[in-house]
Amino acid sequence: MDLIRTELRAELLNAPQTSHALVGGVVVGAMSAHNAMKFFKPGVLLITPGDREDMVLAACTAIDAQSEEKMAGIVLTGGLRPAENILKIIRTMPIPVLLAQADSYQVASKVHNLTVKTQPDDAEKISLIRDIVAKNVNVKKIIDSL
Repeated sequence: MDLIRTELRAELLNAPQTSHALVGGVVVGAMSAHNAMKFFKPGVLLITPGDREDMVLAACTAIDAQSEEKMAGIVLTGGLRPAENILKIIRTMPIPVLLAQADSYQVASKVHNLTVKTQPDDAEKISLIRDIVAKNVNVKKIIDSL
């Protein structure tokens, strides 16, 4: 989420427990909040206009603050800052909520085209990379061929 925030030049609207969540999928909140609820799964990034307060509230109710398995975050688009009563709720959310100036299509496109970089403090990502390499790369064979 830090990389997405940097790429979008987005404002962080809260102080989440972590901003290093891995994004496993993206949902553009263009449907009703009721229909969107089924997409609010662990690792999902919700992209929705900032005036879709119903989506923010729906996402908030779908998040179990005690669970390790949470949505990756929310990007509010169009530079549309939610009302103060919604901002109070956002500030309590355990996932990053960003405010981007670009519209939802532009944000979704940038996220899709993002070149993912691993930072030294990305412990979860480094662990995942290590596991993938261990499972799929024959390091001994590579070293022997040198």
